[in-house]
Amino acid sequence: MDTINISNHKGVQSTKLSKSENIEVLHISLEKDAVLKKHTSSKDALLIVLKGHISFHINNDTHVLSKHQIFNFAKDVEHWVEAHENSNFIIIR
Repeated sequence: MDTINISNHKGVQSTKLSKSENIEVLHISLEKDAVLKKHTSSKDALLIVLKGHISFHINNDTHVLSKHQIFNFAKDVEHWVEAHENSNFIIIR
């Protein structure tokens, strides 16, 4: 199933694409103006934007990211994401 290409962008959606003992891969879909509320990651993570335009807020900084941009962030640091247009990204942790 092609989870990424069939995202319907209704609010915030998260799908676990893969999980093993050492790694987890998540697909996040955000509708325009949707907000992924403040949270932390249990592991260091890599975010890869597949589609759209988001702001990633962490450590009182805002990182504006769009298609094909990559951002690394540390575990246990509170962060949140907002979508400026319908967006998809992958989290690898």
